[in-house]
Amino acid sequence: MHLLVKVDIVGLQNEDGSFSRDVWGEVDSRFSYIAISRLSLLHQLEKINVEKAVNYMLAAKNMDGGFGCTPAGGSRSGQIFCCVGALAIMGSLHHIDKDLLG
Repeated sequence: MHLLVKVDIVGLQNEDGSFSRDVWGEVDSRFSYIAISRLSLLHQLEKINVEKAVNYMLAAKNMDGGFGCTPAGGSRSGQIFCCVGALAIMGSLHHIDKDLLG
């Protein structure tokens, strides 16, 4: 028997702009990327607070130009992909220092 749990993506956005993985509240920039990319594909991005989502991603940016799982988290390649991808979807690549990140 399979248990299917339907979760409203929009409802997973937290007050700080991040997205939780599920109803239990684990937060990681990967979950934000997944939520933002899904909503974009469905033409539903306007249903979330995009400004807060951008600010959360930027809070995960580090001095080396990379991004971590959460604010103050160390830069990791997967997190860089997710944060840069989410910022691109939200039209906010201008916040990235391309030379530093590169």
